Amino acid sequence: MRGPSTVVLRGGKVVSVLDGFAPAPASATLIDLKDRYVLPGLIDAHVHLSSDRAGQEGLLAGFTESRQLGAFEAYWNAQKTIQAGFTTVRNLGDDGATLALREAIARGWVGGPRIIDAGRSISTTSGHMDARLGLNDDIAEVIPHDNLCDGPDECRKAVRLQIGRGADVIKIATTGGVNSRIGAGLGKQMFDDEVRAIVDTAHLYGKKVAVHAHGADGIILALRAGADSIEHGTLMND
Repeated sequence: MRGPSTVVLRGGKVVSVLDGFAPAPASATLIDLKDRYVLPGLIDAHVHLSSDRAGQEGLLAGFTESRQLGAFEAYWNAQKTIQAGFTTVRNLGDDGATLALREAIARGWVGGPRIIDAGRSISTTSGHMDARLGLNDDIAEVIPHDNLCDGPDECRKAVRLQIGRGADVIKIATTGGVNSRIGAGLGKQMFDDEVRAIVDTAHLYGKKVAVHAHGADGIILALRAGADSIEHGTLMND
């Protein structure tokens, strides 16, 4: 731990740390924190800002609340996040509402952490990211599902669609999850060629791929395809 120090920032970045309390140039903005401790901004690499809810509560919110309200919920959670010291977050999947918040923060319209956003998460039909699971046909047919893909060609298109909407990173699910409404399972739900198509397409555009994977076979599948991060990894083996 350093003693009394002066931290110099330029353009939002730390450019130097000086010993003692150095006088500020006339052109600089002085923030006096002599009675505080300062640490680098923290990074939370897996958040879902637009919802704290899961299960039946989350399902009901999806039918009764607007996407615009979801953006305000994302803003509310972003404020709690920045106040806790997290200056960058990776938002790994929602209905797209957080993309607008990311832009508002970047433009300086509102305060909040820097957001690296995945847009909508990708999976196969009846996979973990299929929002229609467990719903009757009348409801399911009106729920957007262009984040789903079956076969390499559809998976390439799904990636390009999220990139076109502004995604910074691609999020996919190679296994089921604990919150899946039906067919949860923690085993893999995608074929090798589907995952390779996703990873290769994302990398073609300079985007990294984060993979929701619980079971070992889904983890290994993602790693062999060249994925950049494994989310959860609950049942990983040696």
